[in-house]
Amino acid sequence: MTLSLHSVPVELSCPSRFSIIERKLEELHESGAIMDAADPFKRESNRLMKGSKKEEFTELLENSPVTSCAVLISDELVFEWTKWDMSLDVPVKVNSVTKSVLSTIIGIASEKEILNLYDPVSSFFPDVSMQDHFGSITVDHLLTMSSGLEWPGNRHLYESENWLSFILERTVKENPGQEMAYIEANSHLLSVILTETAGKPCSFFAAEELFKVIGIPSRQWDTDPQGYNTGGFGLSLSPMDMLKFGRLYLQNGRWGSQQVVREDWIELAVKPHLHTVRGQQRYGRHWWVNPESERLPFFYYAAGSGGQYIFVVPEKKMVCVFTGDYGRNGGTQPFTWFTRYLLRAFD
Repeated sequence: MTLSLHSVPVELSCPSRFSIIERKLEELHESGAIMDAADPFKRESNRLMKGSKKEEFTELLENSPVTSCAVLISDELVFEWTKWDMSLDVPVKVNSVTKSVLSTIIGIASEKEILNLYDPVSSFFPDVSMQDHFGSITVDHLLTMSSGLEWPGNRHLYESENWLSFILERTVKENPGQEMAYIEANSHLLSVILTETAGKPCSFFAAEELFKVIGIPSRQWDTDPQGYNTGGFGLSLSPMDMLKFGRLYLQNGRWGSQQVVREDWIELAVKPHLHTVRGQQRYGRHWWVNPESERLPFFYYAAGSGGQYIFVVPEKKMVCVFTGDYGRNGGTQPFTWFTRYLLRAFD
């Protein structure tokens, strides 16, 4: 396998290779090997949002860019709302929620010994000429957003002809592991590393090892110019898919009788690791973490721009999801509403 810094050879980057695999995904779905997104949750519960609170919250939703909101407690769907009577099974782009899905399949790959969290980036591209610092940046540094890379902004990545080459040309501004910097380079490197070590795109790996087990059908996942799935965004999921994914974490990686993801990986992924610029919020391994405080219980969440969220609250056995259309740089309002209304609405 040969890589050059400015071009990726055919065996690594041929879009036709990935398009063949995407067609295989469709065949698996049609054959039933990948399960349909059946609704596994009860819709009747005694845990109802108090009348005045429900009316107030529903009115807020109706007058906002939120497109769906659903709350699951102990496998009971205790609240669901959609704009325009949209089904909870309609997929939408979940933006950076993609990162938490990527983290999960990295965990599965680690368990299968496809890759090691503490291997350096340079070890995955032995024939690439790159700066020495990639010998110090590990998979785990990428997961914790602490690679230390100097980053000019995501727009420059998106406009480049070869995303991998663009990332591998970056210098460093600090030693890895010291500071959290939320950049797409980390997630996209993870996507490329998993694709090359597993021998299949992240979309295919996720469909086989994760989605089909928890009842999520094959979903669209955008790719870069070389055909690699975009690591930090680009996945489409329905609100029901998001509830299922959150429930998997709530159940410590189990789905029915099957341990889909190791329990110790779940603990590691949502363990507060680094401070962030978001006040008390911490960052785990491609998950955001809210430590317990006098006002709020411990919870963790996947977050995507525009108002896409999956909140998991172990103490309350709760999963809450939002989708929205707030625009590229908006969407913090659902976080406020989650902490102000939903965390207390079903006590």
